[in-house]
Order: sequence, then C-alpha cells, then structure tokens
Amino acid sequence: SYAKLVLRVNPPADNAPPPPEPTNNQAEKSKDRIPRSAGWLRGCRIDDIHRPRILPYQVASYVDGHFPSIEEDDTLFTDVIVTNTKREANYAHHGWSIDAITITCRWISPRVAARNQHNLEGTWYTRITRSKRIRVEVSLEDLAPAPAFQEDIEAALNQTTIFEKFQAIYRTLEHWGDVVPLEIELGSSTALTGDRMNDVQPQELDESSHRLSNTKNALVSITGGNPSWNYDQWAALDDHWERIAVNRVVPTIALLNSDLQARVSEPYAQRLVYAPPNGVGTIAWDYRTYDVNKHASRTISSIKIRSSNHIKVLSITYSDGITSSSHGGGGHVGTEYEFHLAVGEHISEMLIWVQGDWLLGLQFITTMGRCSAQYGCHEGTLTIAR
Repeated sequence: SYAKLVLRVNPPADNAPPPPEPTNNQAEKSKDRIPRSAGWLRGCRIDDIHRPRILPYQVASYVDGHFPSIEEDDTLFTDVIVTNTKREANYAHHGWSIDAITITCRWISPRVAARNQHNLEGTWYTRITRSKRIRVEVSLEDLAPAPAFQEDIEAALNQTTIFEKFQAIYRTLEHWGDVVPLEIELGSSTALTGDRMNDVQPQELDESSHRLSNTKNALVSITGGNPSWNYDQWAALDDHWERIAVNRVVPTIALLNSDLQARVSEPYAQRLVYAPPNGVGTIAWDYRTYDVNKHASRTISSIKIRSSNHIKVLSITYSDGITSSSHGGGGHVGTEYEFHLAVGEHISEMLIWVQGDWLLGLQFITTMGRCSAQYGCHEGTLTIAR
C-alpha cells in the first residue's frame, strides 16, 4: 500500500486581511483569464506513468467565430474512482477521468512503452472531493492547430528516411504534447489514493492538514487554494484556482487536417510493415502465427528459450515488466535458458540456423560485444540477421 503523504497547498494567508469583493467587470475578466492560467489549450505529455505534464506551449487556438463554453458551478461533491493499473491510479489522483486516461493513438502508445516504466497491475481506489467553480468545454471542431505546431509536423514529414520522420514526429510530440484537453474543471479539490477502500474513506475526514496527515496508507493531495481559507476568501482569490479535473482529451494529432493526419500515419505504418518477397500464403493447420507488433517500441530486458535439438519455445520480457506470450509448442521437453540484457544493452545481431520449416538454433550478439550461448543445435543453413 501507499506510505507517502503529499500535501500540495498554496502559501498560507491566515494573517492576510479579507480580500476585496470583486466587481462585475473584474469577475468577467477573471473568468476569461482563468482557462489559460490553468493550461487551457496547452498540450499535455502523457508518456510518464506517474502523472501528466502540462507543457508551456499553446498547441491549439479557436477557429474564427468559435469560443469555449464557460459555466460557473458551486457544486461540492465526492467521487470514488476504481482503476486497475498504477498509471491509471496516478492519473485519476490528478483529476483525470477514465475516459481521458484511456484515450490513445498509435503515436502515444509507443511513447508510453518507450519510457520502460513498470506499470503495476492491481486495484486502486481514488476518492476526490471537488469544490468546482468553473467548467470550460470546447469541441474539437472549434479548434485549429497552432501554426508553429503544424509547421513542426510538416518539417518532420519532410525528413528523408522513415526513421528520421519517425524520430522527428516523436520530438514534435515531446515538445507540443500528446493530447490537448477539451473539458476541464477549475476550483479546489482533495484527493486520496490507496489500494484499499478503507484507506481512502477514513472516518471524520475533513480538509484540515492535521487530519490528512493522519492518513498513513494513502497518497493525499490538496489542489487549489489553502485549506485554512473560508469559502468567501477562496471564492474571491481566483488567482489561486487550479485545474482540478480533466474530463475529455483528444490526441494533438487530431487537431491537424485530414491530409496531414494521413501523412502522419504513414511512417508508423511503414515502420511495422513486413512484406515477404514471395508474398503471404495461407496458414496451414499445423502452423501458428504470433502478432507482437504491439511490443515494437518496448525495450527488451531478457529472452527466455527452451530448446533441445531445435528451438521449442521463446518468450520475451520487456523493461516495463511486460512478458510476451510463449511462442512455440507446449510441454516441458528440453532445457530452459534465459539471456539477460543490461540497461542500455541491445541485441544487434542474431545467428539463426534453419532446416526446412524448423528453427534449429539461435545465438545473440549485443551492442556491448557479448555473445549468448548457442541455443539448440547448429545444423542446416546459417543466417546472420542484423
């Protein structure tokens, strides 16, 4: 269970005089300013399992004549969100809805996988109490990409090779963000996250930092304002309001026109295409295929092989803890081996022995000059794969 306590509050204002009551004009200006001060129209990077990152660059702007819907709401409510991975729990703790957490695209998934962060599976509970003042919402059709973002995408697509295009698009998303929010809420919130329901529903819980400090087995955060303020102080000090919820997001790629989106999809598709020179035939009853494209951007940490006079079973474990399904036959015939790679070490070459339809032997050579054992037997035709 969690054993970490985080209290994120703004500087105390216990001795400060009560703030002046804002005029109607001030309130209107404040309402227009708040979305941008909370990262409105800025991209978010979501490749880190610990939390989303709001970037400093505005990735979108309004189409001429279109504006966001800004709605005031004094509702105070509590919600409990159940998640199944550490990443989902961390994002829910920062106010992201399940819909926002699960939004992905072909460019986001490999960026998350490339971080090689171990995403634990289990059950987590997040209890959020929100006092929300403003909800800001816009539709995708009301937004256009920032000119600089579109220029960076076009420059990436003009690179010479597929690899260069792929890396340039990665760098562009790193700079501008993976997603842009379409609906956020601003106000104040208290969040508790733990792996037991009892941890996030302590008796007589209030927003006092003293009471929260007694919550030993949950991650606790206060966002927006100071818990010592009364309601009138908090409502008047709108400069201290923060983004407390992200309800809907879309990939930043979706801001582009359909032609650019199609061009952006090409390098990714070409990166994973395999076209044998003799074409693709039917799969006979005694053959089996394995689709591992979803792991293409992960980093291998070890390979497990079972062999006798040929390679019987092979499975791969990645740096984020994911293990592929076992490729090959069943049973327990032969001897099992495991070849581990150090951090930053990769397989650069493979020696492959094949005879007819049988994979007889394998040997790996790494970027650090290490050679694995020679698994299986070494008959038939030798092929060197780089």
